[in-house]
Amino acid sequence: VHDLDGDGSLEVVAAADTSDTDQSKSGLWRLRADDLSLLEEPTSAPLIASIRVADLNGDHTEEVLTLTLEGDLEIRDASLAFQQGFSLGGKVERRTPIHVEDLDDDGAPELVVLLDEPREVVVLGADLRERWRSGGPLAPNGIAVLSKSQGFDGALVVVNTRSSGVFAFDAEGAPRWRSEVTSWRATFGDRRQPPIAADLTGDGAPELVVLSPEGALYVLDPRDGRTLARFRGSGFEPPAAAPVIADVDFDGAPEILIASSDRRLRMLLVPVGVRTHADDRSRP
Repeated sequence: VHDLDGDGSLEVVAAADTSDTDQSKSGLWRLRADDLSLLEEPTSAPLIASIRVADLNGDHTEEVLTLTLEGDLEIRDASLAFQQGFSLGGKVERRTPIHVEDLDDDGAPELVVLLDEPREVVVLGADLRERWRSGGPLAPNGIAVLSKSQGFDGALVVVNTRSSGVFAFDAEGAPRWRSEVTSWRATFGDRRQPPIAADLTGDGAPELVVLSPEGALYVLDPRDGRTLARFRGSGFEPPAAAPVIADVDFDGAPEILIASSDRRLRMLLVPVGVRTHADDRSRP
C-alpha cells in the first residue's frame, strides 16, 4: 500500500497467479486503497514471488520491484510498466523478501535477495548491477540485513544456515564473523525462517534471534556473533509459527513470543544487562 504516483492518495499493488493455455503467469494489479476499485487492467508478468516498493534513485518517486520465482528482479514504474530487469541466476521461494538497505552508506540503496537454487545471497546496486554474492555451500535458511538506519554502527548481511552456523558479511561481501549456532528449517508455510533483528537489551542497537534445529532459541550479538542468551525450556517443542517480538506489557522492554507445537504460548524475557539466560513464562 503506497502513494505510487505522488497524488496524495494510496494505491494497492498486488500479484495473483493466473493460468492460460501455455504457461502460468501472475497478474499485477493496481487498485485504489479506499475502495479497491481497479485503476487499470492488470499487467501480465511471470510468476511473482514477492513485491517491494522503494525509491531507488532518490527522486522522491517510488518504483515497484517484482521478484519472480525464476529469479528475475524487475523494476516497474508507478503504472507497473516494465523499466529494467536482472536475472539473479537462480530460483527463489514464494514470498522471498527483497531487502532494500543502504549498505555502504553512500546514499543509494542496495538490494539483497536470498536464492533457493543455488542457495546463496545476491547483492545488487539500485542500478541492478551485481555487487557480490555469497557463493559456497551455505544452505541458507534466511537473511537479516542490518544498517545504520537500524541503529547499527556498520552494515551487515547475516545468513543463518541449517548445518554451517550463522555467517555475517559486511557491505562489500567480506566475512565478518561466524557463529556455530545452526538454524532451524521452518516447517510452517513455505518460507524460510530468517534471523530476527530487534533491540532486546535496550542499548539502541539490535540483537539477532535465531532458532536452532532442536528448537532452542539463541540471542546473538551482531557485532561478533557471540551468544548473549539461550533458551530451551523443559519439554519445549519446536515452534509452530515464527517468533514475534513485541513489548506486550508496555514496560519499555520487548518480549519474545513463541507458539510451540505442544499448543503452548511462551513469552521469553531477555532482561536489560542480563546476557546469559532467558526467562520463560509459559501459558497453554
